[in-house]
Amino acid sequence: MKHIILSAATALLLAACNPSEPQPQAAAEIQTASAEAPASSVTETAASEAAASAAQSAAERLDTQANAKWQQYQCDEQKTLSARYFKDGGNTAAQIKTGNATHTLALSPELGNEDLSAFSNGEYTWTIGKLTDDYYQEGYGFFVRHSQVEGMGEEGIVDELQAENCMPPSTQP
Repeated sequence: MKHIILSAATALLLAACNPSEPQPQAAAEIQTASAEAPASSVTETAASEAAASAAQSAAERLDTQANAKWQQYQCDEQKTLSARYFKDGGNTAAQIKTGNATHTLALSPELGNEDLSAFSNGEYTWTIGKLTDDYYQEGYGFFVRHSQVEGMGEEGIVDELQAENCMPPSTQP
């Protein structure tokens, strides 16, 4: 915006100093400067559309729950967990298996961002990277339990980290 105002002011100043220079050139410079601004927004729009397309294609390749394969993750502190990703009706979901417990979690875009995919059921959240368009290839996962606690007359939620820095076999050293 500052660039557009400076270009317009410069063009008007030059036009006023040089009477042989016609006024329409100032308008042409303003149009050129304003045409440059949308180029960056076009690039940003294309990038966000590409990210949305990648997430959509990851979900499109998922199988049903009955046919989804389990994948083991190696986490910090020598912890392991297994995960599988599938379509549940029209929704994307994950199941996380730790010990004898299996947790079914729905894809929760409101908990994720451009770098992370999050799956949650309110009590547990599984978060993984979003570098590729394949959930099974993503690493840097962490599994969190959300506990309701009461202390000093107030209720709150405490996040208990169950496993962190979980990596699939393809990304382990």
